[in-house]
Amino acid sequence: MNKNNVLIPFLMALALLTRLPVTRWLPDQWQDKHQGLSALWYPAVGILLAILLYLCLSLLPTATSSLLSSVLVVCLWVVLTGALHLDGLADSVDAAFAAHRISGARDNNEHQKILSIFKDPSAGPMSVVAIVLVLLIKVTLLSELLSTQVNQLFLILVLSLTLPRALALLLIITTPYARPEGIGHVLVKHTPVSSAVLVLLTIALITLILMPLVICGSLLVLLGLLFFLWRKFWLLKIGGFVGDCIGALIELGEVFVLLVLCFAYM
Repeated sequence: MNKNNVLIPFLMALALLTRLPVTRWLPDQWQDKHQGLSALWYPAVGILLAILLYLCLSLLPTATSSLLSSVLVVCLWVVLTGALHLDGLADSVDAAFAAHRISGARDNNEHQKILSIFKDPSAGPMSVVAIVLVLLIKVTLLSELLSTQVNQLFLILVLSLTLPRALALLLIITTPYARPEGIGHVLVKHTPVSSAVLVLLTIALITLILMPLVICGSLLVLLGLLFFLWRKFWLLKIGGFVGDCIGALIELGEVFVLLVLCFAYM
């Protein structure tokens, strides 16, 4: 296999999902093929982020409280991702609430009205509340996990950051892009479905091996339900997804995974 078909897509995935300084090693013009292949690396980006967060925790003094540790980790979490997914969550919440005020959102004109909200740089009160709640829930759950499951912390971080990005890959290969052009359109068109399915099945199998059956089943069922409802909602409202929908799905997925693991290890 051509190394450019591996390295460049991986770096593209890092550039799209994080703020790590990797663009200097990318070509000025991105090929559609490489952008499509980059989606296959989304779960791997989650693993890398988990490693960085775990290293941060390892460097903290042993006397650091679980609450302070969780706050610092979540702050680094936001910095590494550049708050990209939180921005997607905010825009998605604004668009979702606006969709309820637009009757039905079934014709193209109404779809366009909702799509325009995603590009609005201003944030409504509900989007601010959503961001605060997500960050608060992450800090609380991570603090609880730190105080009870230090030995399993690395695995918890890996699952929390990998599984939601696997959902993003699943959304790309199963859902049309709501706009006629853009990165999302390229991803939908050029992401190899067979390879994506193999990646997703591999992640599910590894999760099944690493986690007890009940916990694994709970994770897959709840994440599957989240994916189904999220996908169905945006198919109804805008006829597909946009990039902000991916970011919001990742944020919600991270909360779901942390929540399931917190209850599982209490």
